[in-house]
Amino acid sequence: MTSKISFSKLLKQDLKRSGGIIAIISLVFFLLFTVRGIFTLDQMLASLKNGGWTMKEVTAQFADLLSYNGVIIFLTVSSAVLCGVSRFCYLHSSTKLDFYHSLPIKRDHFFWVQFLSGILQFVVPFLVNMLIVLFIGALRGVTTGGVVGQVLLGGFIHILFYLLLYITVILAMMLTGKIVVGILAVTVFLLYLPGVIFLATGLFSIFFKTFYQNESFWMQLAEYFSPLFLYGLTIGAASEGSMFLKELLIAIAAFAAMLVIVLYLYRIRSSEASERAIAFPKSESVIKFLLVVPISIGCGFIAHMMAIEGKDLWLAFGVIFGGVISSAIIEFIYHIDFTKVLARKKLMLASLIVSFAIIGIFRFDVFGYDRNIPKEENVESAAIWIDGLATNVYEKWSDNGIYISGTDTKSYVLDHMQVTKMDRIYEIVESAINKPEDVSTNYVIVKYRLKNGKEKIRSYQAEHSVLEKALADLYQTQEFKEGLYPAINLTGDEVGKIELVKTDESIQLNLNSKQLISLVDTFREELANMKYEDMKASSLVSIRLEGINKKVPSGTYTLYPCFEKTLALLKEYGYSVDAKLDPDKVISMRVLKYEEKGSREEVFSSKEDFKEIAENLVNSGVNDYFLFPQSSAYDVNVTYKNEKGDTITSYMYLYNDNIPQCIKDRFDD
Repeated sequence: MTSKISFSKLLKQDLKRSGGIIAIISLVFFLLFTVRGIFTLDQMLASLKNGGWTMKEVTAQFADLLSYNGVIIFLTVSSAVLCGVSRFCYLHSSTKLDFYHSLPIKRDHFFWVQFLSGILQFVVPFLVNMLIVLFIGALRGVTTGGVVGQVLLGGFIHILFYLLLYITVILAMMLTGKIVVGILAVTVFLLYLPGVIFLATGLFSIFFKTFYQNESFWMQLAEYFSPLFLYGLTIGAASEGSMFLKELLIAIAAFAAMLVIVLYLYRIRSSEASERAIAFPKSESVIKFLLVVPISIGCGFIAHMMAIEGKDLWLAFGVIFGGVISSAIIEFIYHIDFTKVLARKKLMLASLIVSFAIIGIFRFDVFGYDRNIPKEENVESAAIWIDGLATNVYEKWSDNGIYISGTDTKSYVLDHMQVTKMDRIYEIVESAINKPEDVSTNYVIVKYRLKNGKEKIRSYQAEHSVLEKALADLYQTQEFKEGLYPAINLTGDEVGKIELVKTDESIQLNLNSKQLISLVDTFREELANMKYEDMKASSLVSIRLEGINKKVPSGTYTLYPCFEKTLALLKEYGYSVDAKLDPDKVISMRVLKYEEKGSREEVFSSKEDFKEIAENLVNSGVNDYFLFPQSSAYDVNVTYKNEKGDTITSYMYLYNDNIPQCIKDRFDD
């Protein structure tokens, strides 16, 4: 039949029939977006009057509230599912399908009516409520041009991802014949590929000893393969002020591609497809295979992780159990008949065989992942991060860039270190692969930069003695130290603040610009000349350099006794510090030894004992705990006078290879 009803009239009629859905979406938006937004704005303005907030902070928070807010994401996702299901659930009813197709309108036109109706049911309430809150904000003097710009950008992102999620739901409805199955299909579309990626990451981590789980890489990979994850990634980037053009282009391309697929499926979808679990029966076997394989592997993975003994047996049990049960459930969904839960036994068997084959590749390292080391002649440079070495020299900002959230030396080293003297790196790696079982080891990560532009990252448990020998040589090279210590690459005018960190206090240095630059340059020079052996002398004091902005790396560095010029300069500026514990200032030392039957304490009070013990003490706040790998059974509480004459008690360590003779004699060791 040719269309005798105008498109606009059909759209109006459909919107009238959808009054319940529109009312629900509008009410929820009004309560969670408008009312909540006004209440929050009033609270911020009240805090502004009390001096708790500044106007700049109120404006920024108001803009975030209307743009990059978790509540809006929730409303967008839930609305997309609700509208997608409600607009196209008629495809799952043969009665409704026959009725709609009997109307004097082309099928394509009817599709576009439903499609556009579902978009308007979200977009109109969203925009109306957004404008209401912006208007209220304008009356309160908060809606600035910057706020409007951010809100409009945020609105564009939310509408774009509503369209992407909406078309995903429609695709799920198009491929299925029952509403429940359609909703399950939506879940699969949103989570399947990220789930497979995370499962692969898990297999790599438990079966390959040298696998380095770069969480940011795997997470980003998963985020690009799910509309829901991509939505979160884009909002996160926008809220941080990062570039997100690539994410927008991917979303637009994905929407266009799925729209084309949906239109094609709509045209070839037969009326008989309604009320069947899967609208296209030929795809049932493919769907089952794609679901059973990762589910069975996932069950095997979980069983292997939970098992204490017989891990391989539990792994096999998990694969078989997961494969059989998931196959039976899928067949029941297909047929709603318990007598057919074991249908397609050959397909189930094939799925189990493929699952075991995939796990076998990981379990037995068929392709030699752990043994594969890039040939030295193919490597342009490498970075090596060693656990416990220079732990606090690079500080990490919070995701919103407001405060220091911790340290992340690992990322700095892997990104910046470029060692070209590869012989020591390869000694470490080869010893890690071929090391005996009973040796002391340290966790290391090596990043190979190949001459063809590719990169490989591997993690190893390297032998400690080999590491120490290699580090003695690596510390002679500037390329290693420049990649390990960010401060070497700084200039004095890039440092905004310096703190002196001692066992009992932190002091911000009050220096003029000339003194600050001189101190930084002197410290950099001595840091660049420091030898590995110099770090064996533990220190009681550290220096923290804070960059003038977030682009300049901040970090804390131990001031070893070899930093003579830096310590002398500090003394000249009025900050006299002792890098090592001065035995003459010690009042007492309480040594606690932990034994099987309990603990035993001895108090030392002679100057001779103070001198012998002080030479071997290690500060509990040491940045380079790699240097002291074996903790002894001894702890030492030292009471002493600091530079100001105050009495201080500090907790320090002794290690197995440096126990003073006086302690051995006292404890009869």
